[in-house]
Amino acid sequence: MVRSTVRSRKPRGFWKSPETLEILRLFVAGKITEDQAARRLQCGPGDVKYYARLLRSSPSARVDVVSLRLSSDEGDRLQRLSRLLSRSVSEAAAMLLAEKLREEDFPFIEFRASPLGRHPYVKGTSLAVWEVVLLGRRFGMDPGRVANNLEWPEAKVRSAFAYAEAFKHEVEPLVEEAERLGPESLKRRVPWLREVRA
Repeated sequence: MVRSTVRSRKPRGFWKSPETLEILRLFVAGKITEDQAARRLQCGPGDVKYYARLLRSSPSARVDVVSLRLSSDEGDRLQRLSRLLSRSVSEAAAMLLAEKLREEDFPFIEFRASPLGRHPYVKGTSLAVWEVVLLGRRFGMDPGRVANNLEWPEAKVRSAFAYAEAFKHEVEPLVEEAERLGPESLKRRVPWLREVRA
């Protein structure tokens, strides 16, 4: 069987729209898979790589190069982590720095590795930000009611909601997928989730 190499036709400049650029950046950073990017962009997987190449070669895709001095131990740990993540040392360092900068901006948020990849979680809890938003939708996104249900300080819920709003393009697809699957299918796919009744 011969596979077609014809690219799906998109409007001129499609890959330069803010929404498309954000999805391509997530793909390039390894935060979403090629299939996930293709679904969000409504194009073929081959097109995702094509648009990602355009993004990388674009003059507007500015990247600052920063040099860091690490101790030998820190360098070894970074190399081990980069191998675990299947990324270059430079990509792993950039990812960790980006995550730390976000943690500084959003109190009560921390990044952790999970079977679904690295995600922002609420500090001192087992819930990822997308799970808090999923619960929040059942309570009309009322932080007081969510906090009361979870028996958390309201500040933690507000921090999760603020993060979700700032990085809607990352959080919303996870929430929407969870809602689409429903509780039973979601438990089969993500068996460590616990059910919270609203």
